[in-house]
Amino acid sequence: MRRHGAVDRADGTEERRVEEMRADLMRTVLSLGGTLAGEHGVGYAKRSFLGWELSPEAISLQRKMKALIDPKNLLNPQKIFPEA
Repeated sequence: MRRHGAVDRADGTEERRVEEMRADLMRTVLSLGGTLAGEHGVGYAKRSFLGWELSPEAISLQRKMKALIDPKNLLNPQKIFPEA
């Protein structure tokens, strides 16, 4: 049984529409002076948009800071930053 609000990942059309809506939402949030981070930080749904808000230099600095406190990348690996 499908949960209300769940995305059918097997349906490529539905998945694409969800990604387009997510991008529209992120553009709107940023245009209103908002941020992509929230109470739970930047996660899988937001990480590909992080470059829309932060410069490559800012993302690089954040990566370096995370590496200092998490050198083994055990805390939320691959969750915060977009693929380099």
